Amino acid sequence: TAERILSSLVPKCEKCQGVVKPDIVFFGESLPSRFFTLLQSDFQKVDLLLIMGTSLQVQPFASLVSRVPASTPRLLINKEKTGQSDPLMSLMGFGCGMDFDSDKAYRDVAWLGDCDQGCLELAELLGWKEELQDLVRKEHAAIDAKARGGEEKAGGSLQKAGGSPKKAGEGPKKAGGGNE
Repeated sequence: TAERILSSLVPKCEKCQGVVKPDIVFFGESLPSRFFTLLQSDFQKVDLLLIMGTSLQVQPFASLVSRVPASTPRLLINKEKTGQSDPLMSLMGFGCGMDFDSDKAYRDVAWLGDCDQGCLELAELLGWKEELQDLVRKEHAAIDAKARGGEEKAGGSLQKAGGSPKKAGEGPKKAGGGNE
């Protein structure tokens, strides 16, 4: 329940009393060794790097944009441009960030706006829009069905789980960047 989440108590599994946390790595936690192993092999095979909904400020993810081959196109779908090379760092030989606007830009493109809308527009360009919309509808229906039928006993009273995520925003505020 919301009260339990906001109470600052560490959530525990009601069956085994283990700590409950999402299947993510929190800030400050170590990444699994598998991440670094696969990074070496996978990033050399990338045909296109999609970067979405990020500030590219936290390592090691901020440096991932520079791990793909120099010929790999990179598409940023984000509310604002980010991950750009710092001119001073470039002069020192450390410039390997995104380059959307310089005369030397050749592979980086920024689509600025809501990530959901950007993904929908990309899917439309690729001829996958209907398939993506069907997938989203099915997932939302599954979440809603689970919420309706999945009442959970919490704190002695029955509480309904939350429903599906709300529909994405109206679209991009502006588009731009790259060699469009």
